[in-house]
Amino acid sequence: MINKAKSPYYKYKVLISQPEPSHPSSPYLRLANTQNLDLDFRKFVKVIPVSGEEFQKYQVIIPQHTALIFTSRSAIDHFFSLCKESKIEINPNMKYFCISEQTANYLQKYIQLKKRKVFVGGRTAEDLYPLFKKHNTEKYLFPCSEEKNIKICSFFENQLNLSSLIVYKIVSNNLTDLDINAYDVITFFTPADVSAFLDNFENFTQKNSAFATFGNNTSKLLKEYGYESKIHAPTTAAPSMVRAIEIFLSNKMK
Repeated sequence: MINKAKSPYYKYKVLISQPEPSHPSSPYLRLANTQNLDLDFRKFVKVIPVSGEEFQKYQVIIPQHTALIFTSRSAIDHFFSLCKESKIEINPNMKYFCISEQTANYLQKYIQLKKRKVFVGGRTAEDLYPLFKKHNTEKYLFPCSEEKNIKICSFFENQLNLSSLIVYKIVSNNLTDLDINAYDVITFFTPADVSAFLDNFENFTQKNSAFATFGNNTSKLLKEYGYESKIHAPTTAAPSMVRAIEIFLSNKMK
């Protein structure tokens, strides 16, 4: 954890495993100014689509389904791009189940929402379950990465008809140029971030660095590898990673 003996004037160094924000009103930049932080932004992972040849194996399977599940923008982009590349047409009567309003709105990039049956959850996989139960005769297709949403898949395995369709892969970026021991706080937003970190720093020893995790699955994976997360989001007090870091550092500076 962060050394308590540090001066109140010490500038904490924080590594954010996300792209650098382009907007000056970013909450991360506000945090850096209010908490006197030195922020570095570096994506731990990158997303690559499966090959067109690999995707073409599903030409027959896709039309057999009546509903699509989308939990991310990446899944939407890669699914529709691969369909276009493979000349696969989506049934106009297809139903769409989206994990959030933001994800549903993003669908407008590829379909006209007013002419489609779109169903929206709250924010998590669990929010979709009532919708799935109500539409329990659909044949669902779940475009996803190799790291599937375990909660959704396990729900369907027990109760409904689901096929997973891998449309993209998440691979680790090269981070070895970073002086990783210099950071007081290192953030992980997904289990893939944890895997990428360990790919780059296999023998990392957690001494003064405080790990920050977003989501239970991320925190759980980190713990499985013997590391401890000191900063957690989302919680009632800290619905965002920014707020979680802010609370943690404010307590340290008291």
